[in-house]
Amino acid sequence: GGAGPSGTPTGGNLREQLEAEKLAAEAERKEAEAEVAAHKAAEDAASKATEERARRLQAERERVVKEVGEVRATREEAMQRRAEKEELRGKNLNAATTRLDVNLKLLDASIKKNEAMIKKLRAVTAENRDSVINGIKAINMTKFITECVDACAEAKLKGSDVPAMVQVVSVMHQRYAEVSKTLIPKLSANFLPPKPEVAAAETEADRKDRVTRRRTTLRLLAELLVAGVYTDSAPLVSALRDIMAQED
Repeated sequence: GGAGPSGTPTGGNLREQLEAEKLAAEAERKEAEAEVAAHKAAEDAASKATEERARRLQAERERVVKEVGEVRATREEAMQRRAEKEELRGKNLNAATTRLDVNLKLLDASIKKNEAMIKKLRAVTAENRDSVINGIKAINMTKFITECVDACAEAKLKGSDVPAMVQVVSVMHQRYAEVSKTLIPKLSANFLPPKPEVAAAETEADRKDRVTRRRTTLRLLAELLVAGVYTDSAPLVSALRDIMAQED
């Protein structure tokens, strides 16, 4: 048990003291480990936060660079389209002079070739535009120009096909003076109100088709004016008046 005669701990007290010292040392060790772990956790958290900030900054930089690139590309495309439209308008306005440079007598004027072209003109799209234009340049359409113009006027175009038809008509206009004189009146006829008997028999699908066709034709008429195929805005103004009168 207790202390001996000289006040020194007995065996039992010594074991208790050693055990207490051991427990205290263990507690100090765990506390030190906890402090180290907390410090490391704080360092890791700070490192992760720094990495996250760096990642976000890099992502933001990449986003800005991408947006700037897209804006520049869009601007360049717009400038290129504008230059192409200006070039096309110049060619169309000068067509009366440049037509003299084309010797149509050297080109194929066969019925077979022209009938094939008439079919293509009824189905002009953005995809087949170049093929149609190359075909026009390879044949003499003089004897079939009325049929070719009719095909262009009757073509069922989507909105996305209008620029292609403008280019096709421009190539025809640059070779044949009759194109603009006959095409514009035919396009304008689309804006006249349907005859009473036609309107009475018109189904809802027919009406939607007529409205869609009228909208597409209005855009075609406007873009042909901008392109210089014709220069008098009266047909376009008249078309707008017809549309407004029918909507009242």
